Amino acid sequence: MARSPASRRERLTSRTRGSSAGATAASGLGAVALAALVLGACSSSPASNAVSATPVAVGRALPQCAPGAVEFSRAPGGALEVDARWLAANHCRVRIVDVRQHAELEGELGRIARSEWAPLEALETHAARWSTHEPIVLVDRSGRRASHAQQQLVGLGFQRVASLTGGMLAWRSEGLPAALGAVAIAGVDEATSEAIEPVAGVDRVRTRLADPSKIQWVTVASILGAGTEQCIDGRAGGPIVGTPGGDTGELALALSALEHTARREVPIAAVAPTLAAYAQGFGRFYMHTDVHALTRLANVLMEDPRFAQARAEGRLTPETIEAFVRQPPVELEGALLEQLTRPEHVGCGHLRLMLEHPSEYGARRELVEAVVRESYRLGWAHPELLSFAVLEGEHEESAVVRVWLDQPIHAYTRVPTFPAASGESTAFFVAHPEVSAFLRRELGSFLVENATELGLRAPDVVPFQHELEALADRQVAATLRHLAREVPVYDVHMRSGVPVVSGPSGSLGCRSY
Repeated sequence: MARSPASRRERLTSRTRGSSAGATAASGLGAVALAALVLGACSSSPASNAVSATPVAVGRALPQCAPGAVEFSRAPGGALEVDARWLAANHCRVRIVDVRQHAELEGELGRIARSEWAPLEALETHAARWSTHEPIVLVDRSGRRASHAQQQLVGLGFQRVASLTGGMLAWRSEGLPAALGAVAIAGVDEATSEAIEPVAGVDRVRTRLADPSKIQWVTVASILGAGTEQCIDGRAGGPIVGTPGGDTGELALALSALEHTARREVPIAAVAPTLAAYAQGFGRFYMHTDVHALTRLANVLMEDPRFAQARAEGRLTPETIEAFVRQPPVELEGALLEQLTRPEHVGCGHLRLMLEHPSEYGARRELVEAVVRESYRLGWAHPELLSFAVLEGEHEESAVVRVWLDQPIHAYTRVPTFPAASGESTAFFVAHPEVSAFLRRELGSFLVENATELGLRAPDVVPFQHELEALADRQVAATLRHLAREVPVYDVHMRSGVPVVSGPSGSLGCRSY
């Protein structure tokens, strides 16, 4: 699979050995530190609301700060980044902000001395205390959350914000010192206390959704052209047009509906050409997993004798497994696919639930496995056709958000997208039911028109489209019952470009989506 610019862990080896600042541009999140994690001694270190601890430093000592003005350079993707060695040399001349969760600060990766803690969900709330002109470097585990934080800060007017390429994984791989041990929070005042508890209040959610400045607009044509409809997963962070499972979930849904309508099983051999034709016809194909699934996979492969050589080469560690999955040796593809289709190694909650509860989802497990399997194969053979994402963190969504438009859906229709996560609240499950239905009809038409060529039995169009929508409702409801049973539901109705928010209407519980 292609190594996308967002996949910082794959660039870790080359980036962290360089001495110049990398780069990663961004737009929008703001934050102020709740606490300073003080281990090193630099006179510019903030002192208020310090996090006190008795840490243990591991690795060699940090060097003296480099002289001269701080300059961030831009990476090929246009964003600002710095590598671990650059940050070690300039640690006293920038504000270092760690956006991970509090528990991660006490984990095995530790934290950078002098870094300040501003968890991602509270970043924007506290940004008001910082100067928009000072140089800021954002740190997380591997670089993904730092990139989201960077976008929000730039959007708030911060002018000199970079992320640490590869995050704490890169920092530790260079043998740089980290503070380890328990962290005790001290001196938290009223202004910072709301950042420790995720903000899930009704007013805050409604305020966030009703703010037109938070909306980014895309056209349906651009979604079709990009070929990527993302998952509703709140861990995605940025603005999304979401449907459970993204493109992968939609294809599994459509093939299942085809089986129901035709009253016969789709040949497993037809899945690969169907997927390839779909990706070529619509532009690209989206699928995702998460760090937890990859870590479990790495642990299993470490014990599998078929992967002995990869293990000896250090390719199966939690830090290197993503790159291995993206482009494994050809001779190991079959063995790897055996594990990648096991539910515990599927990082998309919707697809995992389809595999675990096939009857509830009206889906044949062997068919879903084939869709997952062939998605990986597509990425290995044609990386330009697959948009593959690895999400981090836990499911901490505070609301289900359904976005409704005030006009019929056409290719030129403008669609509002809301960030699945923000600095003002915890993450959301974001769904666009009407847009998803339109895109689903396009996929259904594609399958009907190409059924014979793809080795499928062509269904009657009207019954097939009806079954497609009915099964979609069933599957969406099932996933939200599993993942968001107690989560309140908000509906955003667009009225002449202005969001009108209703809700919360209570959790989904067992009712229909």
